[in-house]
Amino acid sequence: MTTISPPMTPRGARFGTLMRVLALVATLVSPVSALSASSACACPSSETSACTIATLIPADVTSTCDPSTLDSDGFLDENVIVDGNTFVRSINLSGLRRLGGELVFRESRFVTKFEALELTETGGDVRIEGATGADDFTQNIELPMLRVVGGSFAVVGQTHVSFTALDVSSLETVNGYFNVSGNSNLKALTVTNLRTVTGGELKIFDNHAALAVRANCGVEAEGLVNGVVTDLSARASSTFAHDSVSYCSLCTLDYENMGWDYALSRDVYGATLGSSTLRAFNSSYSCSSNLDADGFLNENLTLIVERNYDLTYDLSALKHIAGDLEIIYRGDSSDDAPLTSSQCDTTSTPTVSSWLSDPRNVSVNIQNLERVDGALKVRTQADETRTRRRVCTSNIP
Repeated sequence: MTTISPPMTPRGARFGTLMRVLALVATLVSPVSALSASSACACPSSETSACTIATLIPADVTSTCDPSTLDSDGFLDENVIVDGNTFVRSINLSGLRRLGGELVFRESRFVTKFEALELTETGGDVRIEGATGADDFTQNIELPMLRVVGGSFAVVGQTHVSFTALDVSSLETVNGYFNVSGNSNLKALTVTNLRTVTGGELKIFDNHAALAVRANCGVEAEGLVNGVVTDLSARASSTFAHDSVSYCSLCTLDYENMGWDYALSRDVYGATLGSSTLRAFNSSYSCSSNLDADGFLNENLTLIVERNYDLTYDLSALKHIAGDLEIIYRGDSSDDAPLTSSQCDTTSTPTVSSWLSDPRNVSVNIQNLERVDGALKVRTQADETRTRRRVCTSNIP
């Protein structure tokens, strides 16, 4: 018997709604920015070549900056603006999770590494701009957890030979423009979670000619520009230049022998999303994402159900998939014979068992699935090694 457990029950749905309301309440009670108009933190231009939260100082005599107000949740209600600093060599904003204002780094050509490894959200821009008319020494820009930018996002004018990749795969929302341009050696850009650019254009151009872009599965049908830029006029003036762009890859789960089932008198097999091996479906595809802590998978996922296995796929940890979720029930060579006349009787509806013969016990558990950005598909497929298909021959002229 083949069963697919349904999505949430009404009770489960109500619980999910309650959790979302609680999350909203938690957001509402989070620190609210009351950013001073004079706020402008900068890196020192003497004493130390490493810039951290603790070493931030007022940008000038008219500015204010108090890094000691960084709270226990990693919130700092300041602007951080590093402009024209030729002394500092590295910027590491460890401990910063939310920034009330903007984060701007420009014309500071001797900085080799820029890191804000825990930063998830800013109230204003995130702009990293190379030195105009001069070689830039920045080799690494690390923003692995940045999810929401309250203003615009830009990485422009980076010219160092080692700056070849930019991974902002956590970035979901930009409330301004998005600009990655003029980075002469940039060959890889990863924006696999980018869903909305609400306040302007998307500009990706004048990077390395071999630039490969990996984008969000959910915008594959529309393309990156149409899929994420919300304003129609901004879409029309957007620029997307690249050598290649890929959206969804295709993953599958490796199932394994779970042991002998004495009730069935045979081996049973299974796989669990989140713990079993998640790999590329075949050599034509890649699979580079894993299920995250929130139950999100930024891939297409195809599961193969072989008729001669007792098999359970446990996808109970999956809540949101960015691509397609497809389940293929595949027959084997024992099903080569054509259907009988009684099975092909056009006066009655053939049963599932008529077409699938005698399937084993198969379960696909997706009871917590809330959202599929692509398609949810269940279909049958003949094994590729078969030379004949199970068809109704009696009705063919």
